[in-house]
Amino acid sequence: MFVHPAGNELNNVSDLDPKCIQMNAVDIRVNELRLIDDYENPYSEFHNQLFEISDKETIHKKKSDPVTLHDNGYWVLSRGAYEFTSPHFVTVPAGYCGYLITRSSFNRNGIFIISGLYDSGFEGYVGGTLYNFGGRIKMQHMTRLCQLVMASAETVKMYKGQYNFKAIYQSELVGSSSTGDSITRQGSLGNP
Repeated sequence: MFVHPAGNELNNVSDLDPKCIQMNAVDIRVNELRLIDDYENPYSEFHNQLFEISDKETIHKKKSDPVTLHDNGYWVLSRGAYEFTSPHFVTVPAGYCGYLITRSSFNRNGIFIISGLYDSGFEGYVGGTLYNFGGRIKMQHMTRLCQLVMASAETVKMYKGQYNFKAIYQSELVGSSSTGDSITRQGSLGNP
């Protein structure tokens, strides 16, 4: 059963403004973009890189510096895969899981969002991968990009992995050490 992330039962997402509260989910805004794969430029250092994963080690693809945000507050994106981060800190309690899904406006234009499952016990900033198959797009910084849906789920153990309490990029950290060992999240949980 789906449960509203900003409803009375959970109320577990930080920095939501009234436009983010939808009927069955909350909209998640995009704070930063980094290029993972450049589909239009086969000679780019970000095209066709090898991703390696085993039970012992994960070697992620190299990502770009943040995609340039133009003076007018917009990104211009070509076809490709982009990692995105959000300003929303989410806490997933026992008995629940979360997932990010594409907003229909993007879906109808060939832009898709994929994220992994946010397990019970996850506490951190949510983000995922934006796949642009629809051609060039112009997108404003802090656009409502995707929706967080929460579902009730049997919890056999709580997530205690490497992404808890971590921001993905240094630009998201507040009061951190240079290694990112300790952060203070911005905003308060729940509705403003």
